[in-house]
Amino acid sequence: IFSVVTTGAVVLISRHIGAHENLQAGHTVEQSALLAVALSVLIAAFSMGFAGPVMRLVMPSAEDTLYSEAVRYFRLLMLSLPALILHSLLSTVSRAVGDSRNPMLVAILMNLSQLAFGYLFIVGFHMEETGAALAYVGCRTVGASLMALILLRDHRHFSLHLRNLLRPQTDVLRRILNIGIPACLESVFVQVGYLLANSMAIALG
Repeated sequence: IFSVVTTGAVVLISRHIGAHENLQAGHTVEQSALLAVALSVLIAAFSMGFAGPVMRLVMPSAEDTLYSEAVRYFRLLMLSLPALILHSLLSTVSRAVGDSRNPMLVAILMNLSQLAFGYLFIVGFHMEETGAALAYVGCRTVGASLMALILLRDHRHFSLHLRNLLRPQTDVLRRILNIGIPACLESVFVQVGYLLANSMAIALG
């Protein structure tokens, strides 16, 4: 998902900015955010529904207690996937147009908020692996929200409008996908290889 949306978005945004087409650059960012959230919500829902088989694939020899904890952790972690993908996309877009300061500051705040959430949920509420997962949900939500606010507030290369985030533009989406899908397929094959190698190593160990 990250490769499809980010690769296509960055290529198109850079092209539009180079041609001083600020309106089209803004539309590309808006449609990229819409696509990122839509795809990540679908993947998160699928992953939460099939968390059991996924964890069995990753940890085929895990004992029942560890397996149930892993399934619970994984399902909660998937709640943060849309926020993670949106934060990654907006940070990459910001860096692509020359602003690396704000993504760095947001990343620092995300780490600090994860520590705070982790302490609150794990130490304060004694929620163990559930608290660890909720700390990720909290910090990724903070990161996505801050990056969205930064880009919505002001940017010298384009302007964004919330209302456009709910209006799909098929021509822009098609261009993003045409550029991003080949990069995604390469990444998928690599990750599947890692997953299979990891599963075999655990099973043999």
